[in-house]
Amino acid sequence: MGCFSEFYLPYQNQNGESVSSHDQAVAILEEAKKWIAKGYSGVAITYSANYAQTTAIHRTYTSGQWYTQTSGANQAEVMREMELLLGNAYSTLQHQAHIAPITTMTYSDYGGKSHKNVVEYDLNHIKSLLENGWVVLGWQNQHTRPDYAVGGGIATLPADINSLIQTTLAQYAKDFLPHSE
Repeated sequence: MGCFSEFYLPYQNQNGESVSSHDQAVAILEEAKKWIAKGYSGVAITYSANYAQTTAIHRTYTSGQWYTQTSGANQAEVMREMELLLGNAYSTLQHQAHIAPITTMTYSDYGGKSHKNVVEYDLNHIKSLLENGWVVLGWQNQHTRPDYAVGGGIATLPADINSLIQTTLAQYAKDFLPHSE
């Protein structure tokens, strides 16, 4: 059984200065190393994705690859930096450090599904990771605690979708506790 862990990763320091995407990516990978050293199968971080990114990420991991080629602004820039690091200094984590996308926006349709159906699929995928011994880091920042950093930024989620995401992730935090050491 895996573990859902709240992971505080601010994009600004206490002085209001930006924390670089590179430094945020290093923090994620260093956290992943700690959990893997405790015996977990891998570590995934929640990520606000658009639908095209979500499908590309799932397609990449399903095919046994690790490089999703995620790019964009805000969290996407951190994911890009994480993957650059996975290609170099953190290459031993290539198949153990993943992105756990939650679809917060689209630039096209959802393949005939509703946004709610797509988000439910994303949340079920996260649950599957947890059930298969992975740690999922529930990304939080200085503007989201106690909630998770899903939506916001570029995406503005409808209240019902936001509630579904936040309550499901909070439930995972209760249901999937760390192993006793």
